[in-house]
Amino acid sequence: MKIAKAIKIRVILVSQPVKVNGKRHQRVAIYYNTIRLWTAPELKTLER
Repeated sequence: MKIAKAIKIRVILVSQPVKVNGKRHQRVAIYYNTIRLWTAPELKTLER
């Protein structure tokens, strides 16, 4: 897995909560800049 050397968060947007089937759901969007490319680990790695 590659990780960016520097990450600068530009904006964090948090939406209003919505109740679905009695549970509270809320969307969060994070916009950022990186100096290097970051790639997500494979699904097998995340399942461990």
